Amino acid sequence: MREDVKKVVVMDGKFWVDLRGNKWSVTKYTEKRAALHSQSLVECYNCLNCYLCKYCSNCSNLVNCENCVESVPSSLKFFVFVYFK
Repeated sequence: MREDVKKVVVMDGKFWVDLRGNKWSVTKYTEKRAALHSQSLVECYNCLNCYLCKYCSNCSNLVNCENCVESVPSSLKFFVFVYFK
C-alpha cells in the first residue's frame, strides 16, 4: 500500500467521508484504503463503499460502474460487492 496517500477522507462517526460525501465504513476499511477508493472515483457523489466508478450518485457497494444513479437492483449490488471484495 502506498504510504504517500493524501489525507482525502475524514472520520465522521462510523464512516470515512470524502469531500463529495462518499463514505466507507470504518469497520471494513482503513483510512488509507478509504482514501485510495476515494481517489478512484470520478465525479461520484454520496456513494457508500464504492470504488473505481465514474459519474455515479447515491450508489452502495459497487465496483467499476458508470452513470449509476440508484438504478442497480439490490441483489446485483450484493453480488458485485461480494464477487469483487
